[in-house]
Amino acid sequence: MKENKEYPEAGNKLETPIGQKDWLEAMELRAVTQKIVITQFNVNIVMFTMNIPGPIKSNPIIQAIFQEGLMELLKRCECYNPIAFLEKNPATGPEAYILVPITNSCLTVKKDLLSLENQHPMGRWFDIDVISEKKTKISRSDLKEPPRRCFLCDKPAKICRREGNHSIDELFAYTIQQMQSYVRETHNDTKCFELF
Repeated sequence: MKENKEYPEAGNKLETPIGQKDWLEAMELRAVTQKIVITQFNVNIVMFTMNIPGPIKSNPIIQAIFQEGLMELLKRCECYNPIAFLEKNPATGPEAYILVPITNSCLTVKKDLLSLENQHPMGRWFDIDVISEKKTKISRSDLKEPPRRCFLCDKPAKICRREGNHSIDELFAYTIQQMQSYVRETHNDTKCFELF
């Protein structure tokens, strides 16, 4: 396991980096959880996580932005008559599952929730997946939406990542800086910001 590293951009808090093995195990656990929930309850799942580059997936500012996004997401899901909600906070990053009846079209739900990713000031860091009762993930391309863009340039994020155009430290520093700026601009309570 890698040694703990202090990231000044994260507010001088000692963070616990996760390794690739941790990340792969978390992805597998999410997939298993989704399958069990869909099989047991015959529902569609709206899954909410954060798109954070690098080994630090959770810290106070990431948690604060996640909670704000989650509150907005729950409001938007009210029209779909959600039947249950589960929130988890592992070291691999916060995650939430919202179960919606299969009477809702997954394509409609995904299209509606994409507007949150596209329009919220922090939406670029929101990762909202819709998984159908058939255990199929609805993608941006299913809705003829363009792929996500890189945080730092205008190339598609997947291409930038594959080409290694930016370092993880550069992407993480940009992420935290943007989150800090957002909190400063939107929260008048300076005590809230002292956490970061």
